[in-house]
Amino acid sequence: MSQINWPEVNILVAEDEEDLREILVNVFECEGSKVHSAKDGVEAVEIMKKHPIDVVISDIRMPKCDGIQLLEKIRAKNPDVPIVFLATGFSDINEKQAKEKGAASLIYKPYTIQDLFAVLEENLSHNEKFIRVS
Repeated sequence: MSQINWPEVNILVAEDEEDLREILVNVFECEGSKVHSAKDGVEAVEIMKKHPIDVVISDIRMPKCDGIQLLEKIRAKNPDVPIVFLATGFSDINEKQAKEKGAASLIYKPYTIQDLFAVLEENLSHNEKFIRVS
């Protein structure tokens, strides 16, 4: 059972693949989270200006504003928001480089939803706001 109280978590999913974006939104909405979605980094930045976001799940390769550019824009205003990258094996960046730039984690596609939950739980468990009280 998850130690995270998912209804307390505001998530931003930035993913240019529409089917994958919709799946991720549905998975986290089923957990009770408030989920915003963006098809690229430009749209993600606009969402972050209007809504409180606790964690970002972002593809690295997106049109207009890729994941690294998005990370830089987020870090300029929200240095503490964990950013989890999703990448194919053809990514221009590895996990060490992503973390050096300020990402919380990098997950390579294909991945399981359980893998994604585990990474998010690891990154959110440091904040008492998100811990489930038994």
